[in-house]
Amino acid sequence: MRYRCFIFFLFFTLSNIAVSPQSQSAMLNNSETIIRKTIEFAHPGEAGESKFWDFGELCIYDEEHIDEYIAQNDSITVEITPFCYNYYKNSGDTLYCIGYNTKNTKLKYIKPEIHKINSLQYGIATTSHIYGEGKYSSILNMYVYGNSIYSIDSYGSIVLPGDSVRYGAYRTLKRKHIGQILTPDTKIYDDIHSPNSSIYDRLKQDSLTWIIENYNWYIPDYKHSIIETTITYLLKDGKKTLHSTNSYYYPIYGQEKKTITINKSDTLRHVNLFTQENTLCNTGISEIGDDDIRLSCHQDNHNTLAIELMTDRNLDISIALASIGGIAFENVHLKTLEGHLIKTTFDLTDLQQGTYLLIVSYENKVICKKIYMEDNLNE
Repeated sequence: MRYRCFIFFLFFTLSNIAVSPQSQSAMLNNSETIIRKTIEFAHPGEAGESKFWDFGELCIYDEEHIDEYIAQNDSITVEITPFCYNYYKNSGDTLYCIGYNTKNTKLKYIKPEIHKINSLQYGIATTSHIYGEGKYSSILNMYVYGNSIYSIDSYGSIVLPGDSVRYGAYRTLKRKHIGQILTPDTKIYDDIHSPNSSIYDRLKQDSLTWIIENYNWYIPDYKHSIIETTITYLLKDGKKTLHSTNSYYYPIYGQEKKTITINKSDTLRHVNLFTQENTLCNTGISEIGDDDIRLSCHQDNHNTLAIELMTDRNLDISIALASIGGIAFENVHLKTLEGHLIKTTFDLTDLQQGTYLLIVSYENKVICKKIYMEDNLNE
C-alpha cells in the first residue's frame, strides 16, 4: 500500500526551502555561521535586466536563527539549522544537495539536486533531475523525485531592510517540480531512477505534486544570499493552488566577506548609474564616466581588456570585471593624479564569450556598465 501524506510534506518543505542560504562560490567554508531573520513577504516581481528591488521597508520579525556550516571532508559540508541537517557536496563549480535529515525524515539523493552553480551567467538555465530514497518516522519508505531548473534570472540594484542602495545585485531562481511516495514496500518501480524521462512520466501520473520556487538575492562582496523568498504551490489534478510563502533576511553583519571587495553602497540618487549600458566587442571602444572620471576600454588582439583612465582630480579608484552574477574575475586599485592618463589591462584568456559588468567605484560613487566580450581572439 502506498500513502500520499500531506503532513509529511510540511517537514519536506521546511527541510528544503526554509533554510537555503547559498554560497557565492561553489565550496562552503570549513566552519561558518550566519544569522537568518524572518521578514514579511518579499515579492519577487518580474525577472529581467536592470531591476530595482526595494526591500528597505520590509518588516523584520523578532524570530532569529543561527545556521552553521561544518565541513566533514574536502567536498562535503553539513548545514545545521533549527529545522534540519542539509548535506552538500562540491563538484567543480557546482554545489549539490545530496540529502537531508529532520526530526522524522532521513533522505539521501541518488540523483542529487543542484544547489548553486558558481560560473552560471545571466539568462542561462540548468536543468537537473532529482531522485532520493529514505525513511519517514522509521516506518515508511520514502521516495522523492522530480526536476529542478536553476538560473540567474535577474540583476540590478537592491535596497535591504534599513540599508541604502547596493549595486551589482543579482537573483537566482530554483524552480522544482516534486513528487513523493510513502510506502511500506521496500521497492518501487525500477524505472523511476533510470532514464530521466521516467521522472517526467511519474510526475504526469501523480494526482498531487508540488511546485517550489526559491528566489535568492545576492550582492557583491558577500558569500551568502541576502534576501530569500520561497513560494510553494500544490498541483492537484492539473490545478495549481498557492500553499505557502516564506521570506528571510540574512544580514550582512552576520556574514563573512569575500576576499575581493569593492564598495558599491550608495544613496538612492545614484540608482540610475547602474542602468547605463553600452556594448563592447573586439573592434569597439566603450567609454564611461561622470564629472570626475573618463574611462575607455577595448578588447585587443591579445585577449586582454585594455583600459585607459583619466581624472580631473586625485582619486583612489577600484575597477573590477565581474560576471552578471557578481563574481569578480579581475580587480585593480589605482591612485590617479589630476590630468594624468593611467593605463591597465585585464586578462580575458579564461573567460567565455558573453555579457559582463565593468564596475568603477571611488569615494561614495559607483558606475556599472554592461559590456560584451567576444570569444578569445587567439583561438
